[in-house]
Amino acid sequence: NQCRVAGNDIFSTGGDGLVLGGSENTADNNHIHSTGLYDRVCAGLTICGNENVASHNVIHDVPRDGIFINGKLNTAEYNEIRNSMLYTADNSAIALRQHDVNQAVRNRGNVLRYNRILDVVGYGSYPHCQHPGKGFASPFCSFGIYLDGSICGVTVYGNIIARCGGTSVFVQFGGDNAVENNIFVEGDAKRVQFDSMVFFGTFMYS
Repeated sequence: NQCRVAGNDIFSTGGDGLVLGGSENTADNNHIHSTGLYDRVCAGLTICGNENVASHNVIHDVPRDGIFINGKLNTAEYNEIRNSMLYTADNSAIALRQHDVNQAVRNRGNVLRYNRILDVVGYGSYPHCQHPGKGFASPFCSFGIYLDGSICGVTVYGNIIARCGGTSVFVQFGGDNAVENNIFVEGDAKRVQFDSMVFFGTFMYS
């Protein structure tokens, strides 16, 4: 807890570039790229905990997420993420995920603000992702910001998101999420997508 990782060049890692676990940690002014050489399902920067801050990092050329967050009261701000989702599909440049519904509704207060997200590519072929062709394709099923599962109580404010394979912001089953004052450029025509469905036997809402 209460650690700071700052000013590093992090690259050519087998999985995640940087992981903040615990509480009140900070990652700022790092240059993270070319991660996930062995594990493609990873992030440039992963946060698992509470009250952590990722700010002013440059993250690019990663196989999946630029930043992944699981916890509450975390902040990702002033980061530049480009060329993410290069080898996988059905995710985003910044993703929050918690499939335990009871925990997800308590993991509130995360803030994603003033990030610049460019070129979220996506490569793959999933039955639930629509694409005109068959087999693998790219760009494919990739989002700028993805509030996956039943993530609740997130503020998405003041971000610039350009050129995604899918919608710029995808809010899945959670509630009390605010998407305000963002700029979306050259993404899917829907720009923002909200879903509501029965998930693991529990009805969630948007």
